Amino acid sequence: MEHVDLPKWRDVFQGLQMRQIPRPYTTFSKLSMLQQELYLFSDASGKPRYAVAYPRVITEDGITEVGFIFGKAKLATQPELTIPRLELCAAVLAVEIAEMIVKEMDDIIYHTDSKVVLGHICNRSR
Repeated sequence: MEHVDLPKWRDVFQGLQMRQIPRPYTTFSKLSMLQQELYLFSDASGKPRYAVAYPRVITEDGITEVGFIFGKAKLATQPELTIPRLELCAAVLAVEIAEMIVKEMDDIIYHTDSKVVLGHICNRSR
């Protein structure tokens, strides 16, 4: 096995920290976009909860394209958490993701299959 010079490798990786690689979420240019929407989906089951964000872009020509921006999953640290509580935590995770991304979007649309989450959102007395 060949000897690897660790300081050289460290220098290479430190140089990479300064690099930025553009990552387009759709194939359309910003100039041709008529509308940008951010869709967030959240769910939970058992211990895991997760949320994912997709951009939906509509061009001036009426063409629609969906991409992938970000997904995140977490495990419940407390085993006694109920599914409804985990669903609420997943919805909060989706909001946190949206706050990171929201700068350039026209609309934000949240999706959940949890009636508990929808009940909490619609409850005006809290």
